[in-house]
Amino acid sequence: MMIDNQEQVHTLVERMQAALPIAATMTSGLVRGLRDQGKSVGKRDVLIHSVMYLGDEGGIMCSITAPSPKAKEVVLVSLTHLRVSLKHPLGAEIRAYQQARVDKLARQHGVVSSTITRRL
Repeated sequence: MMIDNQEQVHTLVERMQAALPIAATMTSGLVRGLRDQGKSVGKRDVLIHSVMYLGDEGGIMCSITAPSPKAKEVVLVSLTHLRVSLKHPLGAEIRAYQQARVDKLARQHGVVSSTITRRL
């Protein structure tokens, strides 16, 4: 079973690339994961600087930094671990991608998706 609708994903990636940089917020799970790796994480706000599609298995990945012009460290993370405001012109489209991807991944692993997707 395919996880992503390839046409929709490629359109979303193109639209996101045209809108860069995009302000986002890291999920608490991502913050914990980065801290567990020894990364210094200040605020949860970040900027998405680039997006790429790593195929059905990897999904849409984003390079992010802190919003400061002095930010030096770039981290590559899944779009599903970032929250873009629904007020952003692509906010609803990004949220729909995240929801669909999480739901399909949950079904593949036999998890009740409503438990996971409430966090979106």
